Amino acid sequence: MGGRAFDGSAKELGYWGRFLEFAMVVGLLWVIELVDWLFFDGGLVRWGIYPRDFGRIYGILFAPLLHDGWGHLIGNSLSLLVLGAGVLISGWRRLWSVVLVSVVVAGVLVWLIGRGGTVHVGASSVVFGFLGYLVAAGFYGRSLVAFGLAVLVVVFYWGSIFGVLPWVGGEGGRISWEGHLGVGGNFGGKVWMGGEILKLGSV
Repeated sequence: MGGRAFDGSAKELGYWGRFLEFAMVVGLLWVIELVDWLFFDGGLVRWGIYPRDFGRIYGILFAPLLHDGWGHLIGNSLSLLVLGAGVLISGWRRLWSVVLVSVVVAGVLVWLIGRGGTVHVGASSVVFGFLGYLVAAGFYGRSLVAFGLAVLVVVFYWGSIFGVLPWVGGEGGRISWEGHLGVGGNFGGKVWMGGEILKLGSV
């Protein structure tokens, strides 16, 4: 009965109600960053992904919740809300399916092929997952709305799409191209190398 009640209430919320709930989830990232800033001096990045470190494989799940500073968080939050609004048109369950696939697939790939001596954090895995879904839905679906969204995504996020290429980098080559790889989801954020926080290509 509990499951049926939940489904019913979710439907009654409508699109904007579900978007508000999603925005509250994004707001949780801000709470985590505030706690990190107030009590840990940015130290929560240690819970990110350490490539090929079995003892810290849990970072695959925690990394998308962590950010290295407010600027990084602001950039990802805006993209999460904008692209998430587009994915939400396909439904609440579809949105969270894309989130799950993005986090797991991209996280595992970063853990497997990421550069040694680094730790990766950031919600860009979900951002790129949303981006990939919208483009795929637009070009393989049969909806003019979906196609229009795909065109807009490609136009406005053209530069970010090239972040998956290893020879394309910014900030002195400090963008982690491997952090943007994924099937249905890519990973971005920050990397900590040799005690120094280096920025990955967040969207």
